[in-house]
Amino acid sequence: MNEEYKTASAVFEKYGLGEITGPVEPVSGGLMHKMYKVQTGSGTYALKCLNPEIMKRPGALANFAAAEDLERVLEEHGLPIVPALSFDGKKMLLLEGRYFYIYNWQEGRITDPRAITKEQCFTAGEILGKIHGIDSHNVEPEEPEIAAVDFSSYLQQAEEKRSPIAPYLKEDLDLLEKAQEALNFAICGLPPMRAINNGDMDPKNIMWHNGQAHVIDLECLNRGNPIATCLDLALQWSGTTELDFKSENLKAFFDGYLQAYDNGFRSYEDLYGIAYSWVAWLEYNILRALGIASSREEEIRLGEAEVRNTIGRIKYLHEIEDEVKKVLEELPAPDGRWWGFLRENSFSNRVRSSKIDSRRQRDNMRSKVMNRIYWDIDKIASLTDHLEAATHSHGMIQFFLFLEGVPEMKVGKEKIHDRCLFVNVNVKHAVRFHDGLLFTCVIEPASDMGRKLSALLSGKEYFALEDAQAEELAALARPMMDSFSKAPYTKLMQKLYEVIGAGPCEKHLDERITEFLSMLENCSCTDHSIDHFAEELHLSSSRLSHLFSEQVGITLKDYLLLHQLERVFQDILSGRKITDAAMDAGFDSPSHFASTVKRLMGLPARSTIKDSEFLKVY
Repeated sequence: MNEEYKTASAVFEKYGLGEITGPVEPVSGGLMHKMYKVQTGSGTYALKCLNPEIMKRPGALANFAAAEDLERVLEEHGLPIVPALSFDGKKMLLLEGRYFYIYNWQEGRITDPRAITKEQCFTAGEILGKIHGIDSHNVEPEEPEIAAVDFSSYLQQAEEKRSPIAPYLKEDLDLLEKAQEALNFAICGLPPMRAINNGDMDPKNIMWHNGQAHVIDLECLNRGNPIATCLDLALQWSGTTELDFKSENLKAFFDGYLQAYDNGFRSYEDLYGIAYSWVAWLEYNILRALGIASSREEEIRLGEAEVRNTIGRIKYLHEIEDEVKKVLEELPAPDGRWWGFLRENSFSNRVRSSKIDSRRQRDNMRSKVMNRIYWDIDKIASLTDHLEAATHSHGMIQFFLFLEGVPEMKVGKEKIHDRCLFVNVNVKHAVRFHDGLLFTCVIEPASDMGRKLSALLSGKEYFALEDAQAEELAALARPMMDSFSKAPYTKLMQKLYEVIGAGPCEKHLDERITEFLSMLENCSCTDHSIDHFAEELHLSSSRLSHLFSEQVGITLKDYLLLHQLERVFQDILSGRKITDAAMDAGFDSPSHFASTVKRLMGLPARSTIKDSEFLKVY
């Protein structure tokens, strides 16, 4: 009895689907997971075995849970999907540390990527349009998550390891960097919209039976920008993945999409950089190929193959840019009711593009952004001359002390003119600050300082200090420019404790939370799922999350993220490379780590990696 048969038997027995009556046959499950056809006395099913490496990623379980909720929405709206079966209200199944989905077996064939018809493209576009039309709306502009892949660093590592991907990276290094720049330009130019999204609905994820489409593999359902997803999938359905672009298929996809859903947007040609979204897939496979994402030989070989394939696709997309844009420029105009929307978004795109260009010019003129990062036991602080964070919120209290310069700052709906303030947890705020000096730190709400600040904030969005107190603190912070050491930082913190009246605060935590904190302190960061810790503590995941939030004053998800960041900073302090430190701490990639720091602290992603200095101060 082989391993697949044993696994399938155990799963189907546990969930009451009967005894297996035939062979367990492997079928295509994509490039991430493994899929098997299983026959039992009760019927024929598909068993999906989720990749253990994927499931270890931070936030993986939460992402799958969110996708399951959206899958139910699509079911309710009658979309032609193949949903996972539910058992006691749960779709994702857990057995002996492994995760699974079970589906009713769907007859049919996967789309032949080399023989996609116009009719199939129309249908695919129509389905995507119906998905986007369920709940599409404008949102407040937020800081976009841009790509920050350091291809030069990966090339150096590939050459050091004599990896077969090194020649491919070296030959097309300039193109890859330009593709990433074009992608980021497009991301920053997207109108701020959200809709239910199925960005993984490429040709391999639609089956056809008797001419009818059936969408499979819905684990990537989320809420995202419909314009970016539409363009990305339209290009894939038109043959770009197979390096065989057909303009008539691109037109057919948009015909189906716009018939089902039309938000009035037509400037797709200006966002062609979205075509280079393959950059993220390329980075993941570089990490596989270099043995960083996984040391398994099978994963390394898959990574090497996908690096070659993905670079080939990026090169091809560059070659056909003009041909694609010609089709996009000729899309039918929206009817009159969309004119106001179009005019508004075309104008905002021009303004945004202008800001991006001027920002690039300014950044190129700067010799170096200063970021001094101080890692404390209950806070992360930085002294910086550059902070640009669009509207965002997080689970920490954030302190701002502007030493020099005039910031543009907004907390909630209020413009802020104070030079020293604390912003409460989960309060939206935005800061734009250049050519001055700022000390800022994010503070764990459960810490002694955090608890005192929570009392001072007393539910308010922010709390500002008097000018005299601000100047006292600023006088202690300025020496930190000249001496990057623990002493001036400690003096500033001591004064801050004195100003807010914080003293030792004894914590009386539930013994299970104390045990959890001890487990986390000694963990190796290979598994940060709440399910894992809950099982170790003999609690349900929901009970552990609730108990932790109640006792500690911060969500378990936010606390785990802070812990991962701490591990990365500690490793960097000990001399490890960013790539190794980020991956070992459970981040998908160095760019994932950088974007997390950007979101949490507002530090620019690239300078977080390249230009920052780090100091442990406890």
